Amino acid sequence: MDTLTLMIRLPKSLLPLASLLFVLAAQVSAQQNEENNTPAFGLVYNTILTTEILSGERVESTVEDVLFSYNSAYSQGFGGFITFSPYQTFSFSTGITTIRRNYQVFMDADSFDFERKLRVNSFQVPLLGVVNVQLGNNLWISGRGGFVLEFFPNNQLIEDERFLTVTQPRYWAIPTLRGGARLEYTTPKNGAFFIGASYTRSLTYLVRMYMDYSLANRTITENFKLEGHYFSLDVGYVFARKQ
Repeated sequence: MDTLTLMIRLPKSLLPLASLLFVLAAQVSAQQNEENNTPAFGLVYNTILTTEILSGERVESTVEDVLFSYNSAYSQGFGGFITFSPYQTFSFSTGITTIRRNYQVFMDADSFDFERKLRVNSFQVPLLGVVNVQLGNNLWISGRGGFVLEFFPNNQLIEDERFLTVTQPRYWAIPTLRGGARLEYTTPKNGAFFIGASYTRSLTYLVRMYMDYSLANRTITENFKLEGHYFSLDVGYVFARKQ
């Protein structure tokens, strides 16, 4: 088993650990006294690398001599979050993020070829337990894990004279697992910059993509399941807060 395959399969075994971390952090945060329970608000930008990008493979299928294919492109996310008891050992974080997954879709027949960009938009609401460790006066590191609910507001459609692509989410809300870490530097005014990395794994495929090629007397069709697994590089800022 190669390293990438192992990294993709490993998070399936982390569901009990993510559940325990989430519950423990929520309970401890709720027990913090009012002075130390001042929540912190922040913004985050995500650079997303799907597992398909990392594998470097284009997904292909041939139906009646027509080649349907797609590959995943670099994607991004942006959102806000709030962390309760941010300077305690255990804390809890939630928020909302918009995710834009980018794809390139292709179709190749004898007399016709097609290439377009496809974007699948969604919103995520994370529910994460956080473990914080202070490394110095202004330096913190945190591990975080838990659940994410991902919502898909609509279908996506691309059409040409003879070619049609439609995406259909499997469910309107899909649960995923997330784990990651952040390194945070607090400023003299008590705001903070951070950089981190995370891995998000969906519990099912997110979207089914249908691709149709229309001929004079029939339509040739193929479909693909778009998975939701990805690695993310996260950078952002936490606004001034009381320690």
